This record gives sequence, C-alpha cells and structure tokens, in this order.
Amino acid sequence: MVIILYVSSTFLKMLYIIATPIGNLEDITLRALKVLRKVNYIFAEDTRRTIVLLKKFKIKNKKVESLHKFNEFKKQGKILDLLNNNESVAIVSDAGTPLVSDPGENIVKMCFEKNLKVVPVPGVSALTTLLSVCPFENKEFIFTGFLEKSKQKMKNQFLNLLKTGKNIFFFESPNRILSTLKILNEISENLKILIGRELTKYHEEIIYNKVPNLIEIFEKKTPIGEFTVGVRNDLDINKDEYLKDINLMRSLSFSNRDIISFITKKYNLKKNKIYEYLKDN
Repeated sequence: MVIILYVSSTFLKMLYIIATPIGNLEDITLRALKVLRKVNYIFAEDTRRTIVLLKKFKIKNKKVESLHKFNEFKKQGKILDLLNNNESVAIVSDAGTPLVSDPGENIVKMCFEKNLKVVPVPGVSALTTLLSVCPFENKEFIFTGFLEKSKQKMKNQFLNLLKTGKNIFFFESPNRILSTLKILNEISENLKILIGRELTKYHEEIIYNKVPNLIEIFEKKTPIGEFTVGVRNDLDINKDEYLKDINLMRSLSFSNRDIISFITKKYNLKKNKIYEYLKDN
C-alpha cells in the first residue's frame, strides 16, 4: 500500500503571484481563492477591482494596497520587510496573470536575489485565452505586450517582428486599435488578424479577418473594451535579402545542403521554404 502525504503550506514568508479573472469572475481558480484567504497582504494593480473580487467570494479583513508601474519601486522595500517578518504577500494584476505586461517584475527579481520563495498561482490570461481559439498554427509565436506609441516606431516594430517569420500577439487599447490596424494595413493588406475583444465578458467578440475588413468594421462602430490581437504572419519580408544570399552562395558553388543550413539559421526560416525555392530554380 502506498501512502501519499500532502503537506500543507504554512503560507509564511512567501510571495504569491496570483492570476485573477480577465472579465468573468467565475474564472477564478479554487487555489487562488484559498491563497487569497490565507495571505496577510494583497498588492493589487487596481485595488477597486480587487476589492470587488474579494467581496464576490466573501474574503474579508484583507490589507489591500496598490501596486502599479508608478509606485512599484517604492513598494519593493515594504514587501521585502513584510516577507522578512514572516508575512505572506500576494500580487494580483488588474486582470489576468501578473507580470504579463503588468507590474511586479522588479519585485519578483528582488525576491530571487534575496532567496525568498516566489509561488505562482496560475489561471486566466488574455493571451492564452485568445490562443485557445486561434485558427492558425502557433507552435512558435512572439508576444510583445503593448506596442510602441508613435506611429513610425510602431511600424518599424511590426516590420522587425514580421521579419522573424513568426506570428505576433499583442495587447491594444480601444482608442488605439483602429490606428494600429491602419499601420498593419500599410505594411500589407493581405495580413489576417485575430481579434479578441472583451474576452470572457458579456460583450465578448472574437473576429478573424483580413486587416482592411477589420478597419471597415471599427470605422463603423466605436471600439469598446480591451483588445488582444494576433497577427498571422504569412508575409515573406526577408525574401529579397535571402534570395540574394542564395544566389551568391550558388555562384560560389556551395552545396544545397550548406545553403539551406546557412539561410535557415540567418533568417530564422523553415528549411522546406528554402528547399522548395532551390528545387524550383
């Protein structure tokens, strides 16, 4: 007979990184609720939203303090003092998984440097929520959080990301989504975009369409709610560059095997793409 012993956590001197719902409060995990009930202090990006969550599940008498990008460095010292005094601390973001484009990174780094235990309590993330209904392959992708603010910097950012050959995911606000789509349209009208708006909420909307069609949709109605966006990267932005390298290597009598090996590594391309070109030319 095998006896399994479950050792309960003391909840002392631990920093918990807790994922909270992105919209529907029923998406909270049982473990997240357990930890929120046990910890001494909760640091929240938006205390008002966190208090709504705590009230919903009758979690009372908690010390809830703000932790956002403007006061993160200021709060580091207090959190360190609390942990060193055997208090348990939780960090929650406005919604979703902390540190995914949310504050807390510096505090987690500090805890690792001080050999303090950091415990993830996984759950909802807007990124993984959209990935779960993504209609194109995503074994490899790039998530870039929020994009550059200026138009030219954002366009250059997209061009550099598209050169990787990987699909791109990012967050966007309702007041910028239309201008962001127009920048993508300047790059290529053939890009197909997956948009998740108000994910898990009552007015949830998931759209997959070419970028000109999406521009038309959001020009006709005012965008409302937070957006999570996926760009299907079918473009071959590096084509002129790698074809030039291929032709040069051929002129120098490199074997196809060496050409494929070099080009795929340099441009981060799939081997079959280069193989097909060599075979047809």
